[in-house]
Amino acid sequence: MKPGTIPRLLDYYFTNEEFAEEIKRALDYFFGKRKNREKLEIDENMEGHFNEWLVYDFALKNGKNLLRDFYDRNPCGLAEDDLKIYKDLQNNEYAMFEVLKVEKGKGLELLSLQSGKKYFADEFMGTFQIAKGNIFPGRAGKVGDHWELIGTNSLLLKIKIDKKMKDHFLASKDKITPKTVYDIFLSQEKSANENDGIDFQNKEKLDLGEIEKQLKEKLEYLNIGEYVSVDLIRSWISDLNWKRNESIPSIIFSMLLGLTREDRRKNDIDELIFLVGSFYNLTPQKNLGNKSPDEMSKKKSSGKKGARVSMTTLNSNEWIEYFEKASEFMHNNKNKKALENYDKCFEALLKNKTVNSEIYRLFANKAIAHFSLGEEKKGIKLLKIALDLNPNYDFGRDVMEMYEDGEYDNLILCGSLERMAENAKNGKSRKRAKKIENDPAIIYFNYLKKFNINFATKELTVSDRTIIGPDSKFKKIKGERKKIGRNDLCPCGSGRKYKKCCMGK
Repeated sequence: MKPGTIPRLLDYYFTNEEFAEEIKRALDYFFGKRKNREKLEIDENMEGHFNEWLVYDFALKNGKNLLRDFYDRNPCGLAEDDLKIYKDLQNNEYAMFEVLKVEKGKGLELLSLQSGKKYFADEFMGTFQIAKGNIFPGRAGKVGDHWELIGTNSLLLKIKIDKKMKDHFLASKDKITPKTVYDIFLSQEKSANENDGIDFQNKEKLDLGEIEKQLKEKLEYLNIGEYVSVDLIRSWISDLNWKRNESIPSIIFSMLLGLTREDRRKNDIDELIFLVGSFYNLTPQKNLGNKSPDEMSKKKSSGKKGARVSMTTLNSNEWIEYFEKASEFMHNNKNKKALENYDKCFEALLKNKTVNSEIYRLFANKAIAHFSLGEEKKGIKLLKIALDLNPNYDFGRDVMEMYEDGEYDNLILCGSLERMAENAKNGKSRKRAKKIENDPAIIYFNYLKKFNINFATKELTVSDRTIIGPDSKFKKIKGERKKIGRNDLCPCGSGRKYKKCCMGK
């Protein structure tokens, strides 16, 4: 849920004299009529349950709850897109929920013990503090195309229920609300320690300095620290011009995940998810008046707090399937098919908002495919991007030098003639080339460059690179090797100079 959604609504009703009596009536009912109510110590948890009940369950004299009344009135003159959230949130259920499944950093599969309905609620922090089989009262609400836990912090009940008790709940027609929870667990007559509540953000006060330290250590352990620093992540959170409704922590985590080494453990990823979410929640943001989401949530305790990591976050390697297909087509000299799959690589990378530590290689590979098809302008553009991302990229430097020496002229000319011949054979007229700005690789690069990731981490060599031998078969050069000069003998064993043999292939 977008920060400020519920606070905006509450501000309207709490500050409007027209509703003063209605609010008084709500307070009297929820906390009970007492002359000394002003002496009643209402802590944040109690206030949160009252505000949630007021928004979703309390009926005004016109018969509407505040959510429906606010939507119908639109007193703030909100645009249709911003107003729609108040319509979506009307689709909600408050219930005792049993946790059926926990997907860390992603969400909770829940069973309502009132209606029997099942929900998958997107949730972040709560997934690290709750387990399968736990019971808690809460509110699941529709937010756009997914469900979230939209109420105040929930109470994690220290009970387990068997099938007989579950059937009893499901057969019961009794409705529960946050007032029910208040009356049973939170009223003044109850001991404050009788039931510990679970704060789905973080029950304990998180220290930004400690989170920064742990995040830095985790980045270094996962070999991400050479590409991205904690300060850079801070600038992403505070300075980037994020689009409305983007799940910022989800995107940041997905970018970091793409830079991790292949032998990462699930436990490390779980910890990285937690640290990214915590760092986001505690980092001041310009669009929040230099306050953090944590500070803003404390200012108004209603609504769902903190960050959400989307369900698609861990699907960040989809592009690799297309890359492998593209490589196979390149090996078989089917450059048009290779190019189609390279385009799909970049589209998948952009869709999943992720990256790879050697992404510059993908730009260079696509550049060679364009050269092979006679598309010189696109090829050189992508080659320059590869070197812009990593000026130390030896293959990119070598290809650029060869291109400037005219050694790719024949390849480009042949590709162009083959394309013209194919069009003539098929009776097709020459198509107008698509604008280079619309190329998937260019669109992705424009997205990627704003993150300012350092890809130039070391001097690269031709080691572990595929080359073409004199017999036209692919060979692998393994191990660390001295950089091969253009005039050195080619390592494929042909006896020819490197620049006249495998260089650039």
